[in-house]
Amino acid sequence: MYEFELHSVHSTIPCYVINDNESNRYAVRTFDTSGAVFDSTHALLQWVKQEWKAEDFIDKQAFQTMLSELTSSLTESNTNHLL
Repeated sequence: MYEFELHSVHSTIPCYVINDNESNRYAVRTFDTSGAVFDSTHALLQWVKQEWKAEDFIDKQAFQTMLSELTSSLTESNTNHLL
């Protein structure tokens, strides 16, 4: 399970990303505190890549780390399905 808190340049309220394969919870809270729920890590990752950029966040490295961990989680999930 991965949970990320990212501080945006657009809002004082942090953004959240939840990627929980065990409980099938995949969600984000955005700059404006609205949110979105997804049915898979793949859908969550696609949304993040389309909607957010590193420049949207105070700590650009935290954003890149989040992308890397989501991608790694997706790869692990795909590998486990093949076993």
